[in-house]
This record gives sequence, C-alpha cells and structure tokens, in this order.
Amino acid sequence: MAIEVRALDEEEFNAATQGSYVYGTLSGYVKGKMRTAYVLIENLGKEQPCVGRKYENIPCKFFVSGEIYYAQTEQDIDNQEFENAEPFIEAIILLG
Repeated sequence: MAIEVRALDEEEFNAATQGSYVYGTLSGYVKGKMRTAYVLIENLGKEQPCVGRKYENIPCKFFVSGEIYYAQTEQDIDNQEFENAEPFIEAIILLG
C-alpha cells in the first residue's frame, strides 16, 4: 500500500521527479489521535500514473521507491534533524 504525502507547496510538488526529492507532510492516527509528521523523501523512483477514483480530481504523482525521513516540525526537516528513516515501496505525492 502506498503512503500519501502532501507536498508543502506547489513548487515542491512540481519539482518532485524521478531521482529528486520532495518535502511534505504525512498524517495518520496514532493511539486514536490524528498526528502529522514532516517528511523528506529522497531518491524518488520511477514515476507512474496515479490510478484510482480517489485521485481522479486531485493533482498527484506516484513513485515506486525512495527513502523517507520523518521529523516532528518543519524546522527539524530544514535542519535535517530526523526522528526516523526508512525505505518505502510506493508513495503518492499530493498537491495541497
């Protein structure tokens, strides 16, 4: 299953291409509360079309590989102070 990351802005979204990187946010429930982490995804793999009804009217990019780094704040990302890092299989980058 692909992770969904929202690019921080349109410039980040447009710059996300194979072999590059993107800054964004990743949201999800942890212990019943919605949490948001700031992420840096590097070494974006091959880009493929976004498929599925959910993405029909949303600008998105689908990448099949890369490395994701997590941080608690945008400032931590800027300073490259990461909480965790791991490879991922698939990522969907959303605008907005």
